[in-house]
Amino acid sequence: MSSFKKSLVAAGFTGETEQFYATVADLFQTQCPEFKTGEQLTRFPRQALRFCEIARAHFNLPDLADNIVLGGLENRRKQISRLARTA
Repeated sequence: MSSFKKSLVAAGFTGETEQFYATVADLFQTQCPEFKTGEQLTRFPRQALRFCEIARAHFNLPDLADNIVLGGLENRRKQISRLARTA
């Protein structure tokens, strides 16, 4: 089990890691339309914290750390990039 997955489980998440990535990416698109990428979001700390609060509320996981939420967004981008290279 990866350290990322362990962090998700420790926060109470019971789904698959890919499901978490996809849901965080969907939340980002709907809740942060002013940003094109998660990297842009991280340059605006107040908005990034607000997004993390939205994600915690969505998953009903109050102990979900900010770095896991934002890391999930980054990992989704990497996952899509890897898939595009193998297609």
